[in-house]
Amino acid sequence: MQLVKVKYSKDGSYSGREYTYYSEDDLDIGDIVNVPVRDTTGKAMISAIDVPEYEIEKFRDKVKIIPAGSVVKEDDEPLNQMPGFFLPGAEVIKEDKPTIEGKTAIITIEPETNAAVISLTAEVNKLRDYALSRVVTSDLELTPLTNDLTLIAKVKKSITDYKEVYIRPIKNHLDSVSGVFNRLLDVLKEADTVNRSKFTAFKAAQEKRARDIEETNRQAQEIAQKQATLNQGEFTVDTTPIAVPEPVQKVSTLSGTASTYGIPKHEVIDFKALPDDYKMPDEAKLSKVIKAANGRITIAGVKIWFEDRVKVNTK
Repeated sequence: MQLVKVKYSKDGSYSGREYTYYSEDDLDIGDIVNVPVRDTTGKAMISAIDVPEYEIEKFRDKVKIIPAGSVVKEDDEPLNQMPGFFLPGAEVIKEDKPTIEGKTAIITIEPETNAAVISLTAEVNKLRDYALSRVVTSDLELTPLTNDLTLIAKVKKSITDYKEVYIRPIKNHLDSVSGVFNRLLDVLKEADTVNRSKFTAFKAAQEKRARDIEETNRQAQEIAQKQATLNQGEFTVDTTPIAVPEPVQKVSTLSGTASTYGIPKHEVIDFKALPDDYKMPDEAKLSKVIKAANGRITIAGVKIWFEDRVKVNTK
């Protein structure tokens, strides 16, 4: 019999902890099977095959058997329960969300149930375990290490390719949907910006008018005082100041309020005069210059050194 590991089905997906079974049939990674669970059966996916016997030494007598003929055929599975599919018309909108009418996109999900991805998972786990247990004490041991590094590079490319296959349709759809709503938000933002600018512009005009009135009152008072000096302390001009209007600060309506407030701004007008705590090095420029010189350059106040890295090329 074949010793395998499975992941139980939960809410239409296969993830979480692995469980070990004997199988009367020869199974492959990714097969969906009905397995004995307590006093009943449940659906599970094969996540590992040909499991070493030593892994079950402590609980061999408790390992259950998957009977022959337990593989679930694709036709036996409802489409809306198959991993990686979404049945059009299924209810996915919560009651507190807007009602949406339109086309339905079908995308592939749950890559963890893909047989190729499961195989890659096993491979990366092995490579990680080998790396952790590896001890390098001689030049000869660098050969298998280099082989693992090149294999890691190839597996990384495979993972990236599979990731792109899953993500690209989602990203394209997301970009399309985002574009529709972003265009709406851009128009709304323009309306919001224009209204806010007109609010602040009106307030600025009010403040300027208030300053002009204050200056007019000051000048009138100055003229009156000069007239009194030239007319034996008496003057005939009206010295009653013009009332200075208070600029609007807040407007309240039945639907809400709008108000203004000040935000601190700054502009550096003399970099040399800045305290040293506020002078930050331009890391991007430093890196560019040092890399261009391949580290063979001297810059005052900067320590430059070489740090070994491993470069890997695959064939």
